[in-house]
Amino acid sequence: MKHILFYLAIFLAFVPAFSQVEINIQVVPGKTDLRNFLKEKSGAVIQKEDISPALKEKYSFLPAITHVAALSKDQPEFQDIAGIFTVTIQNNNARDAIGNLLASGDLVFAEENRTRTIDQITFTPNDDSLARQWFHTAIRSYEAWDITRGRRQTLPSV
Repeated sequence: MKHILFYLAIFLAFVPAFSQVEINIQVVPGKTDLRNFLKEKSGAVIQKEDISPALKEKYSFLPAITHVAALSKDQPEFQDIAGIFTVTIQNNNARDAIGNLLASGDLVFAEENRTRTIDQITFTPNDDSLARQWFHTAIRSYEAWDITRGRRQTLPSV
């Protein structure tokens, strides 16, 4: 019985991690209070009590955010990516979480932060020189090839 309780306690400790989604967001220019809050909390776990009542009322999605990381630096060469953050949200459905974020009108965009490892790639071209072609990773060819590789039919042109 002790073993069952032990394993149940471990399982319950990790359940919240399974119901989280990472989302990249960009704050609408002019929302300096939201941007400053996210920048201040960047790299930290956000507790509900860290959020002021005024911010909670103004930005109803904030209590769902559990972690934030800034993608930009406050340096002139990085101004084109200013206001972009990766947030972790308590939600197991990325589409719902993104819909809630965008419905607020406070964000320019929100998209799921998905990464793929090399073992997730299902298609590899039959090309002996593939290892020397460094650009495929940069332009994300492998991801594109998993979606489509074109069609074999020939279209006549006039």
